[in-house]
Amino acid sequence: MRRKILMGVLVFALPAATVVGLSSAAVAKKSPNPVTCTGLSGTVVFPATETNEGTVTTAKKGGATSVVGGAVASCTDVATSASVNVTLSNLSISGGKNTKNPTKTTPKTYLEGQWGAFVTAGLGLKKTLKTVTFNIGTFKTSGSSVDNSCPSTDLGFTINGTVSGTYLTAKKMAVINACLGADTRMDGSHGLFGSDLDTDNGGGVVSAQIDATYSNATL
Repeated sequence: MRRKILMGVLVFALPAATVVGLSSAAVAKKSPNPVTCTGLSGTVVFPATETNEGTVTTAKKGGATSVVGGAVASCTDVATSASVNVTLSNLSISGGKNTKNPTKTTPKTYLEGQWGAFVTAGLGLKKTLKTVTFNIGTFKTSGSSVDNSCPSTDLGFTINGTVSGTYLTAKKMAVINACLGADTRMDGSHGLFGSDLDTDNGGGVVSAQIDATYSNATL
């Protein structure tokens, strides 16, 4: 049922395969060989515990979500089959508008860390995660959608964009698939992000691991 709800949000929010068209100047350049990467990993730390009710706050805007300890296990130049060393910098995903608290208070308060708002935020990464910095190039986000290739115990997003840089000299389309798997709850217990979605298990989720088994990128 949760998967059906997520897909409903996706269809309403944005088209499933949002991409940025290349300019005529970029198309004229000879594109470099695509680099495929597997084993993306890292820890996603939420600014507020993810629960059904959320946390009451006076802040209109949510705090930033951090992605730390990011790593890439293996990358290959598709045309030459040569191994390419790729590293990933820590990320900061800007917070969006917090939900208005339906309970009237003085001063006015909002709710941060609600599960429903998390899914919506994942569909709006074009505004909140504008770039992802790799050592071989910079990924510029153009859109995001729910990644249905993740297992049911995970929840993930497909992030579309373009990439250019030192190794990737010509601007071209790229994609990052990130599945969130194992998580840590407020009480210190551990679960699986997709299973904890829309629950308050262990007091809510404070962080989650990017599942290296299912997360990958084409740059």
